[in-house]
Amino acid sequence: MAPKNGFGITALVLGIIALLFAWIPFVGFIGFVLGVLAIVFGGVAVNRAHKRLANNKVMSYFGLALGVLAFVISIAIFGSVVNSISSTTPPPANAPTGEVTEHAFGGTATWSGGEQITVAVPRAVAADNPYLGPADGKRWIAVDVTVTNTGTRPYDVMSTAFTAQHSNRVAQEAYMSEANDSLPSTELAPGSSVSFIKVFEIEDSAGELRLSVKPNAFASTTAYFTGTV
Repeated sequence: MAPKNGFGITALVLGIIALLFAWIPFVGFIGFVLGVLAIVFGGVAVNRAHKRLANNKVMSYFGLALGVLAFVISIAIFGSVVNSISSTTPPPANAPTGEVTEHAFGGTATWSGGEQITVAVPRAVAADNPYLGPADGKRWIAVDVTVTNTGTRPYDVMSTAFTAQHSNRVAQEAYMSEANDSLPSTELAPGSSVSFIKVFEIEDSAGELRLSVKPNAFASTTAYFTGTV
């Protein structure tokens, strides 16, 4: 019977393609998946070659080696991208230090990457439609947010993260309010800024409002803006 070399050929082809994709940031996941497949097919092909069921041992080893190489490179590239996003440069003089910083409403927090976020004093906002207003015992408050990029790299405003608590209870974002803005899908060039409004539903009685802000999910420092509302 003629030797069956299909697994070895498949492993080599997958390994070559995986190696090409593995070097490309954000696309390296394809190289990771193809690399795993090349390892599987390559392992089967090497086993078949040792059993003399196939005669392409060298090709099988090459496919297996390329799969392993693509697997390692794709993980390394992904790690370097994540590290570059979360890495910090020496902070400017007005940058908050530590894992948590506290600010009063109307203040500004600045991160080491140059992201600068100002949260204005909360203000009451009425429902535009009485049938789509806040729930019983609740009210809406709006905060004006200004994001400024004082760094040297573009900043994706869409990555900004907000959470809110009022009187030790979670305050949900009031998506039904026409005053509420979605996060701008824009990249801020160095030196530019953008403003938008976030509306939250809070308890009707007065209490402490605590708004947490992070410029992105990888930021190690969270800024808290607090005040009685």
